[in-house]
Amino acid sequence: MTKFMFEDINDKGRATKGKFQYYIDNETGEILFKTKYDFEEFDYYSLKFVIGNNVYLTDKCGNTLLIANKDKFNSVVEECNSKNFENDISTEDNLFDKFQDKNYSEIYKVYYDKADYYIVKQNDLYAIIDENGHEVISFKYAWLWDLYISKNEKPLFIAENSKTNKQGIIDIYDKIVIPFIYDEIHNWSIDTTAQTMIAEKDGLYGVINIENNILIDFKYKYIFGYWDFENFTLAKNTENLWGLIDKKGMPIELDLSKVKEINATNLRKKHKTNIIISNQVQELKVKLNPRKQRTLKPKKMPNTDKNQLKINLKV
Repeated sequence: MTKFMFEDINDKGRATKGKFQYYIDNETGEILFKTKYDFEEFDYYSLKFVIGNNVYLTDKCGNTLLIANKDKFNSVVEECNSKNFENDISTEDNLFDKFQDKNYSEIYKVYYDKADYYIVKQNDLYAIIDENGHEVISFKYAWLWDLYISKNEKPLFIAENSKTNKQGIIDIYDKIVIPFIYDEIHNWSIDTTAQTMIAEKDGLYGVINIENNILIDFKYKYIFGYWDFENFTLAKNTENLWGLIDKKGMPIELDLSKVKEINATNLRKKHKTNIIISNQVQELKVKLNPRKQRTLKPKKMPNTDKNQLKINLKV
């Protein structure tokens, strides 16, 4: 068993070591399977592979559940997504009209449900205004962004000092919560309930909390946030190798000796052609047979008046 071993990795859990690519379960950290094949497309969440004109859906062990024509499969997904977005109006599209007399170059609504605040940019500096356009924090920061955590029920912001280019945390009253000592503070909370965030200092990454206590030492060259993973995340050590770490920053040992290999040949072993998109249960269901089905969790749910769309996806 080894810890840091991968030469490259991405935020969907696709890791590279030698001639193999390994796929990591985002909930358990288990290595699902490995492959030498560089697939044209791979969807981590639905375990969808694309080879040529075909789409292959597998289970977590890499067993093929469904094979479908790529164009027909994508047209079904696009149809569902387009219906879902028909009545979706972006608030930010109308913000420039709301403050058209201010000549802002950027406007973003703050993620806060108790009052309306906006981050705005003008003459290369950022500020915060209220719903009436009054400045709450003046134009003095090189960058501003809201955190998804708060303190004393007040919103917090990542701010970059325009003179030193160092980042810290401020509240809505422009009070410094965390001093301007970091190269970057990332809005990737390691655990939202614990009010923590990933920060970069002197070229290395660590984890701090809202009291500026160091929870994971600044010893990694990169740390992914915990948005896409459950009880672990991905980190790069100073030797440029990737591995898994737990929420305390401790490396997780992995055993690659018994990982199943997937290739184009064994993906084609099973052939199922029917897919049902069900609106009533708000999920995509791949119909395998009357006694067995696998659920796919899409990012956007279908929004259609029809109770069910049944599509025949023959290769």
